[in-house]
Amino acid sequence: MPRPALLAAVLTAGLLSGTVQASPASDFYAAFEEALLGHYVSLHGADPVAVARTHREKLAEACRAGPGDCPVETAVTAVRAAVKDLNDAHVRLDAPRAGARPLANPGAPGNVPPGYGWALAHRQGAGLHVLAAVNPGGPAARAGLARGDILRAVDGNPDVAAALDRLRAADGPVTVEVERAGRRIAATVAPAPGEGAPRPTLAWAGRTAVIHLPSCMNVEAGGQFRDAVAEAAAKGAAAIVMDLRDNRGGGFACAIAAGAFIDYDIVMTAKDGATRTLRVRRDHSSMEADGEVETVPAGNPVRWDGPAAVLVNGLTASAAEAAAIEMKLTGRARVYGETTRGVGNNTVRPFPLPGGHTLFLSVTRHATPEGVPLPPSAQPDLPVTDDPVAGAAGRDAVLEAALEGLGRS
Repeated sequence: MPRPALLAAVLTAGLLSGTVQASPASDFYAAFEEALLGHYVSLHGADPVAVARTHREKLAEACRAGPGDCPVETAVTAVRAAVKDLNDAHVRLDAPRAGARPLANPGAPGNVPPGYGWALAHRQGAGLHVLAAVNPGGPAARAGLARGDILRAVDGNPDVAAALDRLRAADGPVTVEVERAGRRIAATVAPAPGEGAPRPTLAWAGRTAVIHLPSCMNVEAGGQFRDAVAEAAAKGAAAIVMDLRDNRGGGFACAIAAGAFIDYDIVMTAKDGATRTLRVRRDHSSMEADGEVETVPAGNPVRWDGPAAVLVNGLTASAAEAAAIEMKLTGRARVYGETTRGVGNNTVRPFPLPGGHTLFLSVTRHATPEGVPLPPSAQPDLPVTDDPVAGAAGRDAVLEAALEGLGRS
């Protein structure tokens, strides 16, 4: 039985529909179920059928008092609970937001919105928000801010979490207070065109080049990383460190960056058995599906064959994890830092739900061309805690470990 017919039969049989009567809430939850059961691929063992059934039954109970007019908000609560039970960092439900960027091709070349020239990261273990990246020459850098600064207040409000939507919107100047080396620094930052995506940065530790790739959401970051590799090689680097800390992934940019070190293929299999193949090469990356190939040139076809290391932390995710996993599995580089987020063995796809909500689901499982499943996370060869407090004070234990390892190699 084809999958759509099977899904319809399951719903008709009442396995998942429970006793929820037709209402805005039931319509919303039905759309969630259709996306989940039709497309979701679990890496961590959750049973989507059981999860969907459990929370539909809870929704039926919550709607019992007014079944015909049960509001969407009640179903949103049920879906968020179901998402939590799936235990998958790729799965989330986004509420509609005024002025949100369109879902279509947000990482296309040149499609970079205005921003403050920074990337923010929430280090959950420490309960801190830090500046995970600061674009050279961008608004934050011109205001005196630096990567590793701990964000302590926004417009005088110490509740930083409450201000994150405002910071992400970048709709006007903002005054922030950061902590660095035990002291507080205040700065006013105004958004600028094209500064909504963090860019790779090249730094030096002796003769070792340290290239931070903070995000792969914008495909241009891959070429910028390649340019940094070429610059490092031209300046006589003895080794290159690929810093993927706080990189939540994205798309081709991570593959293009990794192609500066290695070639590799990844076969991505969807729930219905359809496959796509990602091929990463020195001069390009490509995605092949159903006989059609989408190719993205690397821009700079540099290849670094010298000593290399990779830095990761608990926020490294998705395509960035995949790059770290491949660097380790091929023996190209040792990995230092923390176990990564755990979603590097799948891809994510957005599904629109009623009322402007968007459901993001893991939709593929990845393997080598020989069929060996890739691990979901990158396990460091040398575990080192990425401590934001020490980082703000100028101590980077993860980088220090990598430099020591490169010195022995």
